[in-house]
Amino acid sequence: MLGLAIDSADRSASAALWRSSSGLGDGIGQVTRADGAIELIGQESLGPESGKADQLISAIERLLQHKGARYADLEIIAINRGPGSFTGIRSGVALVRGLALAAELPVLAVTSHEALAASLDIDAPDRPLMVALDARRGEVYAQAFSADGCPLSEIAARAPAVVAAELEGGRWCLAGSGSGLVTRGFSNTADVRSIEAATIDAAGVARAAVVRLLRGEKPFPGSELKPLYVREPDAVPPSPLIPTAAISEVRA
Repeated sequence: MLGLAIDSADRSASAALWRSSSGLGDGIGQVTRADGAIELIGQESLGPESGKADQLISAIERLLQHKGARYADLEIIAINRGPGSFTGIRSGVALVRGLALAAELPVLAVTSHEALAASLDIDAPDRPLMVALDARRGEVYAQAFSADGCPLSEIAARAPAVVAAELEGGRWCLAGSGSGLVTRGFSNTADVRSIEAATIDAAGVARAAVVRLLRGEKPFPGSELKPLYVREPDAVPPSPLIPTAAISEVRA
């Protein structure tokens, strides 16, 4: 299976081409790692100064051309649907919807937390993992994973101090862009191993997607793809210049 993975949920964006082994989708149990089942063929990355949808489609085409592949060769698209930047998530989801429709490809969506957890090689079988992503407004998007990579909680926007207090009750690993906010609340006795330079990219999206496929999950049509917003967007539709009640009176 040849797949394309896309991530634009944060300020930067990337696309990766990957190939998976046979036997995916057979439902072989609670798989937590994609090791041995995925080959990363190549990746194109864009910096935070680059645009999203317009630049990302160019990066995808460069990647395919460099690897001698075409859209017709693809069998699936994997996408990070959030949480993250509202603009980045919307542009990525819109792009994948268009590509899936044009190339008649199925889609499989993963979260930012899954993508980050799948990209980490943690040699600490006795320590669960807390992924904390900076959610702005003094909060982090937090989700806990077991030591073998299974989700232990839902993604939630939480105060960093609350997450810190929870981690101090055990032996944990901590990763994500919100890690620094959480560590400020630790006491000197906290037994938490911070994983530095842990980033989310299309390669992690590909690995997380393969884990889902190995568990037996089926991809779906691109038209069903929706972004994941843990909180409502800051932007709201503008109020009408003329009150609705006044418009009704005029029409009457």
